[in-house]
Amino acid sequence: MFKEYPQIYHIGLMKTGTTTIQEVLSRDSRINLILKSGFFNTNKYFTDEYSQFVKGKLNIESDETMSRGLNYFGLNECLRRISGKKSNAKIILTIREQRSLLVSAYKHHIRKTDDSFTFTDFLNSSTGYNYIKHLNYENLYSDVSRYFNKSNIFIYPYEMMNSSFEDFFRIIYEEVFELAAPKDLIKLHSNKGMTDRVVILKKNLNKIKFFAPERFPGKFEKIVHSIILEAFSMISLNNEETISWGESNLCKSLEVFFSNSNKRFEKSYGINLSKYGYLINGE
Repeated sequence: MFKEYPQIYHIGLMKTGTTTIQEVLSRDSRINLILKSGFFNTNKYFTDEYSQFVKGKLNIESDETMSRGLNYFGLNECLRRISGKKSNAKIILTIREQRSLLVSAYKHHIRKTDDSFTFTDFLNSSTGYNYIKHLNYENLYSDVSRYFNKSNIFIYPYEMMNSSFEDFFRIIYEEVFELAAPKDLIKLHSNKGMTDRVVILKKNLNKIKFFAPERFPGKFEKIVHSIILEAFSMISLNNEETISWGESNLCKSLEVFFSNSNKRFEKSYGINLSKYGYLINGE
């Protein structure tokens, strides 16, 4: 029996507005949005049938975990599997200026874990490595183009969404979906991160394992955490510490690395990253 698979795959990256994109697409009745099916990056590929496809709709699988370093099978294997099932699939990648993405990833990590990393410690952790691994956009594009034609690869900067929310989605709808964008687009900011103040307070409480699971067992854990973090956001502190890209030797070396990669990526894919504030040749 012939099996049907989505024509379009949005594979991240993380911290590039993926949740906002998913929220917008989920409101369009013409689209069957498939969230993290786990088919291409788990053993479901060997044991299960792809059952999420809906006839009569534009089927889009959105799963940023396919591009994460923590994905056991790795991005290349996921891409190979997709191309094996749908050789003419369209691939959407959203990217973000690397320094901004790493700062956002650090805040997200402190928010979601009991770690009390400094930003430099985070960059030197296995989690930091996994983020940095996919921020060489030249290599990332090369990985995707190994399995799909350039005409089927669509890469959009996160900054484009921030600059003009409506234009960002209009372009994606027209270029990728070949549909008119909804006229009633509502500007969303899903999965909004914590302020620097809250991240720093959370990091300090992590040092004493205040948010360890056994502190608030059962169904009240998430409720208590959210109440406490909301309270943190209302606390005013003098001489507040901020979280930003650093001046360490590691940060300076990464800037050179990203700059060189971005320059080559601009040329190979044909995108103007300078326009969105990305490092190009040490600028």
